[in-house]
Amino acid sequence: KKFPKKVNVELSVRFSCLNTKVWTIIQRGNKAVQTALDKSEAVPAAVNKWNKIYNSPLNWKKIFTKTRKTTLDTQLRWFQLRILHRILPTNKYLCMCRIVESACCSFCKQEEETISHLFWHCDIVQVFWAKLKTALNESCENCVEPIFTETLVLFGVKENVVTDRVIDLIIILAKYYIFKCKLQGSTPIAKIFIKSLKQRYIVEKYASLVCNRNHSFNLEWLPYLKLTQAD
Repeated sequence: KKFPKKVNVELSVRFSCLNTKVWTIIQRGNKAVQTALDKSEAVPAAVNKWNKIYNSPLNWKKIFTKTRKTTLDTQLRWFQLRILHRILPTNKYLCMCRIVESACCSFCKQEEETISHLFWHCDIVQVFWAKLKTALNESCENCVEPIFTETLVLFGVKENVVTDRVIDLIIILAKYYIFKCKLQGSTPIAKIFIKSLKQRYIVEKYASLVCNRNHSFNLEWLPYLKLTQAD
């Protein structure tokens, strides 16, 4: 695509102002950019905001690493990153931008719809997590204790708790389901979400075959097979 001469001049000026090292990394492609981001010591503004909300620094290196390792699905990765960077369009944010008239929660209609409220504090969402927890406890041998907390749901980490890749994926999928319910104007129902896991299991299994990691996939999902066979 050709740009007007004036625009080309402006772009040239902007690019010439870039640090040579940064420009070289960009030219090398996505892998080099990802490596540079991993090594960067710059603290995202959202991290400081989250730390302030919870009155203590979280393990952000582990949080961001988990986002990348939990799934190869770029849509889910981008969804989780929008949560971490506090750029997911909740009603509070949309109201500030004058896109919607009310900042109230799409589900309970009682409180402001922030990221924390939408995915954890809302009474209706709490019912969803409680029923999902019950289903996990009854179906999966790895989930003998209550597992859901605010930080685990939002960030994928919980102090003194080790989770496997499948439960990390289920949590992200559950949040994505809640967000879709918000957009569709429906209520999140654990039973419906659990049924959708069967289809997701098939997708993940096919991806494992393509990546030649079928054996490790079967071991990871073995404790959750009963859950994926829900009617």
